[in-house]
Parts: sequence; C-alpha cells; structure tokens
Amino acid sequence: TAGDVRIRYEVADPEEISIIGMLSSNKEGGSLSLTSRVTEDNIVLGFVYPGEVTVAEIIAREQSDSLWYANAVRFMLIPWAALVSRLLGALFGYDIGNARQEISSAAVAGL
Repeated sequence: TAGDVRIRYEVADPEEISIIGMLSSNKEGGSLSLTSRVTEDNIVLGFVYPGEVTVAEIIAREQSDSLWYANAVRFMLIPWAALVSRLLGALFGYDIGNARQEISSAAVAGL
C-alpha cells in the first residue's frame, strides 16, 4: 500500500573532486568528457573521489578494497573447496574423511 516504503535521496556535491581518467573530446572538438583511461597493459583506470586526494592515495585505497574483496571471496569458497576435495577424493578412491588434519587441509588448499 502507499506509504509502506519511504525513500530519501540526498545530493552530495563536493566542491572538489579528484579524478584518475582521461579527458577526451568528440571528433568535431566541441565537447569534452571524462572517460576511463586504458594503460599499455590494458588496465582500465577510472576513479572519482571527493576532495583533494593524491594519485598514490587513490591507488592505495583501490588496492585495499580489491584485497578485501578477494579475501572475502576466498573465505566464502572454503566450504565449497572442502566439499569438492572430498568428492574428488571419493571419485578417485581416496577417503579423506579419515585422513590427518594436515592432509585434509592440504586437499582443500590445493583447489
């Protein structure tokens, strides 16, 4: 019914922003736009941060976020790896369930 869901929006317009990207123009040269920059190694860079932030700080923040996400995914995959290692062991005739903890851990880490 009407009124059950309330949504509130606020605009946050910082006075200064820091951007890693590329300034490009259309073929006629009339308008400019900010786009992601592709490095020689085919790495796409396009970051916007509020305030005055150095390039080193932006890269450090992005690396920290990437490391956090990668470790979170790895941690969530541990139960899956344990299950698959036991299933593969059973498929090839090994009983990992009665193995020592070191061997069982090595099987999970190996996936």
